[in-house]
Amino acid sequence: MPEYTEEALQSALDDFPTRKIPSLRKVSELYQIPRSTLQSRLAGRPTRKESAQITQNLSPVQERYLAEWI
Repeated sequence: MPEYTEEALQSALDDFPTRKIPSLRKVSELYQIPRSTLQSRLAGRPTRKESAQITQNLSPVQERYLAEWI
């Protein structure tokens, strides 16, 4: 499990394109997030939560409806 939160990752990504911090390497060091993780997310890789939804048999709405029904 990573030692950073999704919020920290998003903050790091927000700092990079706006040029508050000009280098992806420096963003990586500042937030202590692997540079490869930042590069992957910038390239369009989905979050862990989004990835997990792809493998689910039910959509979040269907799951919530079923849970309420039970």
